[in-house]
Amino acid sequence: MRLAPALPLFALTAFWLAYAVWVASGAALAHPVANDLAFMVLPWCATVALATAARRSTLSLEVRQAWGWLAVATAINATSALLWLAADVQQPVLSLSPWSAVTYLLYSPCAAYGLLQFPAARRLRADARRGWLDAALVIAGGTTLLWYLSWSVTDLFRTAGTFNTLLNLITVGSDLFLAWAAFSLSREEDDPAGRISMALLALSLGIAAVADWWLSLDQVLGVYQTGRLSDACSALGYAVLASAPLWRWEPRDRPVPNETPITARAAWLPTIFLAAPVVPLLWEIGRLGRLDLIVLLAAVVAVLIMELARQADIRRQNRRLGLARVESDARYRSLVQYSHDMTFVADRASRLMYSSPSASRQLVAAGVKACDGQLLSLVHPADRDRIGALIASVRPTSPAQPATWRMGAEGHWREVEGLLTDLSDDSAVRGIVLNVRDVSERERLEEQLRQAQKMEAIGSLAGGIAHDFNNILGAVLASAQLLREVEDRPEVADIEDAARRGATLTRQLLQFGRGEAPTAAPARIGEVVREMAPMLRRLIAPTIELAFEVDAVDTEVQVDRGQLEQVVLNLVINARDAMPDGGLLSVRTGVEGGQAVLRVSDTGVGVDDVTRTRMFEPFFTTKPRGRGTGLGLSTVYGIVNKAGGEVDVGSVPGAGTELRVRFPLAAETAALAPSRGMRVDAKATATILVADDEDALRLSISRFLERRGYRVLVARDGVEALQLLADADPPVELLLTDIVMPRLGGIELSEQVRARPGAPLVVCMTGHAGRWPDAAADAPWHPDHVLLKPFDLQALADRIATLLAASRPVS
Repeated sequence: MRLAPALPLFALTAFWLAYAVWVASGAALAHPVANDLAFMVLPWCATVALATAARRSTLSLEVRQAWGWLAVATAINATSALLWLAADVQQPVLSLSPWSAVTYLLYSPCAAYGLLQFPAARRLRADARRGWLDAALVIAGGTTLLWYLSWSVTDLFRTAGTFNTLLNLITVGSDLFLAWAAFSLSREEDDPAGRISMALLALSLGIAAVADWWLSLDQVLGVYQTGRLSDACSALGYAVLASAPLWRWEPRDRPVPNETPITARAAWLPTIFLAAPVVPLLWEIGRLGRLDLIVLLAAVVAVLIMELARQADIRRQNRRLGLARVESDARYRSLVQYSHDMTFVADRASRLMYSSPSASRQLVAAGVKACDGQLLSLVHPADRDRIGALIASVRPTSPAQPATWRMGAEGHWREVEGLLTDLSDDSAVRGIVLNVRDVSERERLEEQLRQAQKMEAIGSLAGGIAHDFNNILGAVLASAQLLREVEDRPEVADIEDAARRGATLTRQLLQFGRGEAPTAAPARIGEVVREMAPMLRRLIAPTIELAFEVDAVDTEVQVDRGQLEQVVLNLVINARDAMPDGGLLSVRTGVEGGQAVLRVSDTGVGVDDVTRTRMFEPFFTTKPRGRGTGLGLSTVYGIVNKAGGEVDVGSVPGAGTELRVRFPLAAETAALAPSRGMRVDAKATATILVADDEDALRLSISRFLERRGYRVLVARDGVEALQLLADADPPVELLLTDIVMPRLGGIELSEQVRARPGAPLVVCMTGHAGRWPDAAADAPWHPDHVLLKPFDLQALADRIATLLAASRPVS
């Protein structure tokens, strides 16, 4: 709360006290002009204070306008003080003139309009309008009754004219009404300082009402004279009014509260009682011709008009609120009816009191029949005790309780989550509300995400192992080729074949674990099936008969061999799972219509049309929970589609399924198997540096190249290789480096070597595939130029001989 400045408050208080003591002493009666000058200070102080508040930038526009209109109203009264001063200069004024009361008639509407500009006035709404009409009724009726009693019983007002009497009554009634309105606004104000300011405004208007009534009595009694105590009372009202805007407040616009319908039952009864006296009053006026009865009749008619306005406002408000309630009910019904979430209302014993239309739709769609009125009958048996205890324990004072459970019926259970709120104290609900959402699809996707993350972790582990295993296989293959030079025995060839098959396996692991691009090359589809047959037989249960029919013409298709093996494996596993009770599983190859065809058929349960349209979707599976990922057939579809082929499905429920994979035939290709013959390059006299962190592979390569006649230097990493390059004599003509090495890798080593003048040739090798696709086309680490481990040593020798021959000048 911001307090008002102390100095202005102290000055106003001191001045009014001094003026009040001077008036009470009787000295003001002898000096009317001085009294008017002193009295005039306070209304103009109030005008200045109100006008200053109207220009305060911290207040909202509405509040500034309110203070501005109050300043205009006070300025009108201050102007009447100047008129009194002008009259008192000529001669003392002993009675109030009609124009002095007219100024109050101008003051009241300006002050009322100013009060209506405050934000709090907008929040009073219909109740305030009716309250103001009630206040007007009471004030008008009360003042009229006082006047009539004074006229008829005491003859107090008979000395005053009718016009002055009506002006005085209207003035006092207006002051009382404004005071009541300001007091009502103060109760609606949020800011404490603003509440005090509005209360002071109401107090000043109340003091003004007392002062005006006092002046009216002095006029009626004929004792009015400038400088009496009534002037001190009026000055006090202006002093309090001047202090009201000094309190620095910042109004906050509170939301308008919801309105409630007003009952108009028996609303015409007060009107009848008000209208009943009109008839006898008219009779008395016609019989006696008394002027006081005419005034009283006018007052009764005015009160009657206000009461009719009050009743009209009640009817209008009821109609508007009735339409609003109808619209609100329709909106609520639409929201509940078309909401995807389910809403239930149950008592503490879990008896179902209400279920939303969305609940009925979802439960029926899930195959759930109408329940027996018990909410727990829709809950999975394993969750019933927990949910029942939660419903019984929730209380109106506790926050909404979250919970998850399974809902539905046997064979159609759905994962749901909900919030339980106790609205037993709400007369419109009188129960426990359960807002429930079906999260089965979300749970399924989260499970798929967890499965994918697990597969990614396994793939990363497998990829790392495969990379290290490639180095070992490279050393095995190189050692076998060296051994074959000494003794060409069948066992050596078996070692080479096993190393190549291991290389194929590790290449698949790298493709799976690290997403490395497969290398499409001509592959014999029949050869792949024959080589996989022993492994496939171990995957098949004894109750399943596995038959192979490989075409005599071994056709070639342009697809990575590892991916082709993955296609065969996934199709066989899918057929195996379709025959839980055993049967016949056939794998056939052949050529149809210029395409290589792989057929995998079973005599299992088959699939219907709906399943056939979705069986290649990722994560779609008909297997029980925990068995299968739904990725096998989608992987097959992706590999075949990328190779330019297509997959057909033929199935009859209960009679088995046949999947036909069609590949386009490969173009003319070179022989798949590398040459086993060993050639000796008579001109192999160059110096070669071999850099690799795998000792066995480095040793095998160096021995093979030395037997070809080269001078070979070896290094364990890039740093050691740089040192050997600097010290070599004669200089190194070709650098054979692994890409992934400790301390300094092959790419960094190659960049530094190629930047030197007279740089040697560079050949890169790696256990990874396709790891650097953004390399320049002429870079030795580009995927098209890199030797993939394990590689054939003779192919390495041919690459080196070709590069050295191209780099040497023709003699």
